[in-house]
Amino acid sequence: MDWKKTLNISAIALVAWLLVVEWNNFSDLRAAEQRTATVAPELLIPETALPAQQQSHL
Repeated sequence: MDWKKTLNISAIALVAWLLVVEWNNFSDLRAAEQRTATVAPELLIPETALPAQQQSHL
């Protein structure tokens, strides 16, 4: 019975470690998407779409 308890604890520890690894990857991916989302809209607006008033200020 003692080896079953040890095996269960080891399995739980392995699953917890895998969850932490995936959570870290997810956090990195989400941070990269947020950086891209804040930069991309500025690059996607063509100058011809701006009103004439705003084009003179550029």
